[in-house]
Amino acid sequence: MKAQINPKVIIEPDLKYIENHPHMVESLVREITEDAKRHVDGIRDIYTEWGYACGFCGCPWETALEDGAPVCCGEALEEYEKEPTQ
Repeated sequence: MKAQINPKVIIEPDLKYIENHPHMVESLVREITEDAKRHVDGIRDIYTEWGYACGFCGCPWETALEDGAPVCCGEALEEYEKEPTQ
């Protein structure tokens, strides 16, 4: 079997100009999707992937399994350590 080229175009919305509330983020994502469908030819499919990123360094959000502490950067770990335990 011959390998087929499978390109992807990824759009990452700039959230720094909107409040980081789920409703506002969802609205922006929906608007970007609708605009792309309306203005760009040759789109086979558009889908959305949701994830979380560190508010300090921007890396994908990842925590240690043992205690749930963030593992991406020192600032996130310091913030986590300041939070009261539940």
